[in-house]
This record gives sequence, C-alpha cells and structure tokens, in this order.
Amino acid sequence: MSFSIKNNMNSTVKFNLYDILKAQVQEGFQPGAEIANNLFLNIASLPPKHMEIVYVLIIHHYIITQNENLNKPLVLPYDGSVLPGGKGILLKQEQLPVPLIKIITIYLNKAHQSK
Repeated sequence: MSFSIKNNMNSTVKFNLYDILKAQVQEGFQPGAEIANNLFLNIASLPPKHMEIVYVLIIHHYIITQNENLNKPLVLPYDGSVLPGGKGILLKQEQLPVPLIKIITIYLNKAHQSK
C-alpha cells in the first residue's frame, strides 16, 4: 500500500483541519488522558470516515515534518505495516511523535463528542 501526493510546486497542500488541531496543541490544550492512553483502541472504534481522516493526519504530519519528496510514492510512515490480506494498517503508538499523538487525540475527542 502506498500513498502518493503529486504537487507541481513540490510543497504540501494546505490541510485546514490539521492546522486547526495543531494550533490547539500549541495553545496548550490537554487532550483527555483516557483517549490518549488508548489511542489506537479509540481509532478502531470510529466510523471508517474518521479512521481515514486520522490516516491523512498521520501522512500530512509525516510529509511536512520530514520534508518528504512528494514526487515518489510514500510507504507507510513511522514503521507502519499493512495487516494480512490488506485489511488495514498497523502503527505502534510508541513510533509516533508526541506532537502527532496530541493532534490525533484532539481529533478523537472531537470525533467521539460528535457521535
């Protein structure tokens, strides 16, 4: 499984949701400890559209923080792997950077509140 973003200017596309969540992290917003401690269990309990958004948040964060070449396919970042049969992806929480965990946790808080 690969994820490719093509952009003629070799720069990332603006992602407003990511920017809003990142601003909340920078303002010192502290996400709920229960959701942060069970990050992936909480992601798995979301409807598929929210899981896709979490994945895009991960990819976007990786691209903008690693200065990844946008003209080549991106394999799963942070040592992720594809589950057998291609039925999902596996990421380990300890492989994700802390700022990204905070961004995802804020999103999960909002997603769970909107259920």
